[in-house]
Amino acid sequence: TLNPSTQASQRIVRGPGTAVPALSVMWHPDVRRVGEIAPLVEAVTQVSRVAPLFFPIADGAPERPLEDRHLSRTPALEVVRTSDEEVEVRPGAAAEQIELDGTRLSAARVLSWADLDRGVVVCLDRYVALCLHLVRLPIKRGPSLGFVGESDRVEHVRRTIQSLAKLDVPVLIRGETGTGKELTARALAQGSSRSAGRLVAIDMGAISRDTAAGQLFGYRRGAFTGATSDHAGHFVEADGGILFLDEIGLTSPDVQMMLLRFLDHGEILPIGGKAGRAVNVRLIAATDARLEREIAEGRFAEQLFHRLAGYQIKLPPLRDRRQDFGPLLLHLLRRELTKTGDLAIFEGLDRQWLPATVVSRLAQRQWTGNIRELGNIARHLAVSSIGHDRAVLDDVVTRALAEVAVTSPPTPPDAGSLDEPEPAPAASSSDSPRKARKSGSGRRDPLPSPDELAEALRRHDWKPGATIRSLGISKMTFYKLVDANPQLRTGNSIPEDDLVRKHREFEGDLKRLSDHFQVSERALQLRLHVLLDDSGDPEP
Repeated sequence: TLNPSTQASQRIVRGPGTAVPALSVMWHPDVRRVGEIAPLVEAVTQVSRVAPLFFPIADGAPERPLEDRHLSRTPALEVVRTSDEEVEVRPGAAAEQIELDGTRLSAARVLSWADLDRGVVVCLDRYVALCLHLVRLPIKRGPSLGFVGESDRVEHVRRTIQSLAKLDVPVLIRGETGTGKELTARALAQGSSRSAGRLVAIDMGAISRDTAAGQLFGYRRGAFTGATSDHAGHFVEADGGILFLDEIGLTSPDVQMMLLRFLDHGEILPIGGKAGRAVNVRLIAATDARLEREIAEGRFAEQLFHRLAGYQIKLPPLRDRRQDFGPLLLHLLRRELTKTGDLAIFEGLDRQWLPATVVSRLAQRQWTGNIRELGNIARHLAVSSIGHDRAVLDDVVTRALAEVAVTSPPTPPDAGSLDEPEPAPAASSSDSPRKARKSGSGRRDPLPSPDELAEALRRHDWKPGATIRSLGISKMTFYKLVDANPQLRTGNSIPEDDLVRKHREFEGDLKRLSDHFQVSERALQLRLHVLLDDSGDPEP
């Protein structure tokens, strides 16, 4: 447990659970330093070779500053607490090569708690990259459960897994592709009373809809053409253990009803069978689909959803875990370099094999494929380095990253708040489509400016569908313009604490919330469904 006890911390830290700014080592010439953290409990923190002190990952190791010889003892920047929910980052005397989220730090910059909740990448020259973020004190490190990283979001996932593992109840794991849903299911299984039983993992997206019922629940000989013998099915295979169904949103209506029967009665009915069979199976399901939308469109049974979603684990996307980016990249690189036999390139180098500027650039991407996508990048880097002399590895890395388009603009995230279908508005002269209009010279109208885009969203109550049609642009273009517009935000970008607090303050009035956050009511409704339980209180 890390709990700074300086006098300054007593002035600023008001009690357990208080969020304070912190710096984490995202990349360092000594990769053993990656992941170390320095809570900024003083009103002013200077960052240099000799300050602040970072807490180590390993228990019992001493606190120490960054110590890299390429950094000056003169402060490169200062982080100043200007209010309870703001900091100001000021360039120091040695700030020639300091960048914040890829922008040169040439003047003081104010960062809100929302900025820190997302995480801000601080690059010190090309040697050290840090993440400026929020952390709750005291910092408690429990079992990793197979997850890499120390962010509050990952710690919340770990605590939720530990609290649900011993409960013999269904669990629904929700998260984007590549966020670790199967890893979560295995952690639940290992911590449960069924750890000695089998964990049968099935990807519903890989099973034909025509054969899914028979594969899951079994069938009797002669039940259909080709059923030449009895087949027990995956539920029987998992009897006494756990059945993990990934991509549960892809199941057909008939399979959904059979799953509901099992959850209600604890028995299955094989295809062609006349009597049910009791099975002792704990069901864990996972999805990257928005099941609420699937229910609204008649593709998923609402009863099944409520039976599965009584206990949920929500996995954060990689873009919301910037504090963990360095440790994750390091873990994946080590894994891939171990396979190639080139792990030694991490050790004994006069200069870094992977520059901090590259890591900084990588960390700022949206990572729609999340950790799986990052793993692909790590594999590409490892394979590209095979057989090369250390002296040319820097150029090899640069070329490898160029091949996987690291320098291309980041892909806008699937925001959840921007692609909800909207009813078509009545046509009006003020909303005529732009994309089909051409000037007399045959040129297309220019894209809307940031101010025009913001005004169009405001005019249409922040509804993306109506705005897209009024501007006459494609959905992809709209996403890119929103992502590049500093005036705008998405439902997923609103800090959880802010959204829950305002939800209570406005007594659940979505119109007031929409006007306050300048995000569509539908986006807020979807986000709140994830954040709040049936009582309207934040989930534990």
